[in-house]
Amino acid sequence: MNFQNKIIAGFLVLLLLSLNSCCKNHGDILPDLDFVGNPGNPRFNLQFDNEINVDLDLYVRTPLGDVISYQNTYSSLSEGQLDIDCLCSNCPNGPNENIFFPLDGSSPKGIYEYWVDFYGDCNGPEVESNFTLRLIKINTILRTHEGKLSSGISEIWKYEHD
Repeated sequence: MNFQNKIIAGFLVLLLLSLNSCCKNHGDILPDLDFVGNPGNPRFNLQFDNEINVDLDLYVRTPLGDVISYQNTYSSLSEGQLDIDCLCSNCPNGPNENIFFPLDGSSPKGIYEYWVDFYGDCNGPEVESNFTLRLIKINTILRTHEGKLSSGISEIWKYEHD
């Protein structure tokens, strides 16, 4: 293999590696993933498994102190809204939950706290569920949190929105 072919082969390897690592790092533009719910600035999107046996709930506390969740699906204070909620096997949009804020940048500035709550089991004794929670700003993933819950709540994460 001559020098020019080695350079081309090396370039192709680097290109394939960069394509394979798509969307694993923060700041990646959203590809066509299976996100349901409205976009937002910011947006908190929860996906989980085992929805037949568990009920996981998404919570967001805004800088103004209001909490958005299944108990309070809309806040006129912050204009945050839970638009997708999954309750055991009653999940018309699949095992997803989504909380979003206005795209126009009018959402409150400051520290947001967000977490996942294992609300309960649906079919007998407690079981666990894996989850992926993404913090998204418009169409860019800022953070991805993965975990497993069988009771209680996940870590409470913080995000400073400016």
